[in-house]
Amino acid sequence: MIEKFFMPSNHNMKRTYIWTVLAGSVYAGSSFLMSMFTSKCIGVAEAGILALALTIGNQLVTIGFYNIRTFQVSDVTEKYTFSDYCFLRVITVSAMLLVGFVWVLKDSHRGVKLAAISFAILFRAIEAVSDLLEGRYQQKGRYDVACKGVFVKVLSYLAAFLITLFITKNIGHCSGRSCSNLSDCALYSRQ
Repeated sequence: MIEKFFMPSNHNMKRTYIWTVLAGSVYAGSSFLMSMFTSKCIGVAEAGILALALTIGNQLVTIGFYNIRTFQVSDVTEKYTFSDYCFLRVITVSAMLLVGFVWVLKDSHRGVKLAAISFAILFRAIEAVSDLLEGRYQQKGRYDVACKGVFVKVLSYLAAFLITLFITKNIGHCSGRSCSNLSDCALYSRQ
């Protein structure tokens, strides 16, 4: 059933377009929903911590992405192997995590703020790895599969975040649960 959903034999441009719009919309709205529910559920100060954590994660993920996917999907003759792209992504994500570690140490964050920022950095690092796998599908002409994966991944981590938020009322726990959920999705999409 899962294979039929993700890789139907009769894919077409119209369905790819629809999945692209759905994935992009859910992805774009996820930060807004996380911030809105955080401020309503546990307060504006905690929402501010979440905003700071997401901002730092978003700035650092540019190092993790390093525009590899753009090059990867245009390499239709596969001049470079998927292993080459994986190796390069390991280097860029390692650099991202190193810079994030220095950033956190330099600013001397503690408690919930430290947990939220650390998990946001780790979350975005996992997303950079996931992007490599999605790029592989796109490189092989199955952008629809990549978009379905993004759609499911975002709904999954958003649900994990919101459920954990309502249960624990702690932004550090929410960030950690979302990070764990995203890593599960990234591992599954590799199969």
